[in-house]
Amino acid sequence: DILQDVLRLISEEKQTGQQRAETIRQELINCVLNGKGLQEITTILYDNTHIPAAISDHNKQIRANQQFDRYFLDVLNGKENEAFQLVSPEPFSDHPLVHYIEKYEIGPHFCYQLTILSNYKKQGYLLFKPEEDQELSWVDLSILEHTLTACALYFVKENAIEMTEIRLKDNFLLELAKTEVDIDKSLLAKAHLLGYDLEKPYVCLVGDIRFKKQIDGPVGSEEHSVQSSSMHSRNYYIQKEVTHAGDVLKRQTMTTFDEGEVIVYIEADAKTYPETANQFLDLVERRLHELLAGITISWGVSCHKDGLYNFHQSYEEAATALNIGRQKHEDGDRTFFSDTRMNRLLMALSHEKEIEFIVQNTLEKLIEYDQRRQTDLIHTFIVYNKYNSNVSQTARALNLHRQSLLHRLRNIEQLTGLSLLDADDLFLLELSVRLWMLKKIEK
Repeated sequence: DILQDVLRLISEEKQTGQQRAETIRQELINCVLNGKGLQEITTILYDNTHIPAAISDHNKQIRANQQFDRYFLDVLNGKENEAFQLVSPEPFSDHPLVHYIEKYEIGPHFCYQLTILSNYKKQGYLLFKPEEDQELSWVDLSILEHTLTACALYFVKENAIEMTEIRLKDNFLLELAKTEVDIDKSLLAKAHLLGYDLEKPYVCLVGDIRFKKQIDGPVGSEEHSVQSSSMHSRNYYIQKEVTHAGDVLKRQTMTTFDEGEVIVYIEADAKTYPETANQFLDLVERRLHELLAGITISWGVSCHKDGLYNFHQSYEEAATALNIGRQKHEDGDRTFFSDTRMNRLLMALSHEKEIEFIVQNTLEKLIEYDQRRQTDLIHTFIVYNKYNSNVSQTARALNLHRQSLLHRLRNIEQLTGLSLLDADDLFLLELSVRLWMLKKIEK
């Protein structure tokens, strides 16, 4: 009879604890579903267990704190020099959660940590520190388990909102850049909701992203080099540095990505926009080269517009400047649309049928010879012309013996029927090569 009464009381106590834990679980879930944050979650945990607790994200940034010793947090985040170590705690309960608890020892003191996971990804950490003589009961552990679930749900919700906002911003800016849209009140209002002010003057920068050497590996912290070139990681760090550079210069920025390109609009005025663009890109690239190994970005920069709302035209100008710059320079250079007048004039000429025929007739045999023999006579001529027909300088630049260069130059003359010593012939060949290269850009 005594055993029966004892077992009944134990069962009732256990059932009461389970009902209390279930009520708290429902309260935690409703807390997240009703749009409340991590601080409210820690408050519910503390009110029901009197266990000081803190929540951090995966970068160890504290997002909520309820009576948790701030000194411990500073030690764990490296702000204090005191040593700590992560150890496996002694099992103090048969609750399943015990197997996932980690213990930090800081001198004679300690605290516990649980990792917040969702979709098998580490989202953050739940830190808690019971009193020295306080033993965690089964109910306390159940409440901690429900708190962990609520934290995971919160981070999933936060990530979903963030990803939705990013997609909305990307689609909005791509439409603004790639199509002629009417900037009316409804579009201005939509931009305002996304955090953009379209009533400021902007110039457009289009960057072609390339990696000299791709290295696979985990993404490191923002303080260290990132050994990853995956598109998601790459775009995240570029976006982060664009925002940082805009903040430093106190300029509004808008950024999106499209098929290996980064499109940036930066607030600028008419007189100093080239200086502003260069300062901005210096800031972006200086930090990016530390964060993303081997990255190079070639940039095209549009002209400043007297009026507002020229987003599509600015993008077209920056894209044109980028294409022209890539043909003329090495990766990582910057080309301003205002500096491409000669190339744009040649582009306009290249569409004339008569000029197109002259170019084809002049270079046809030269192009066929290069393709058949796997040579590069056209490049040889470009370098020769760059050094004003100086054979010695051209040979050094091409790393060729003088006689080998002279042999190539004779081949060029034979294939084109032009003399490199005749000024008119030299001009015709240079013009034909430049028009042919511009045609390649358009293709």
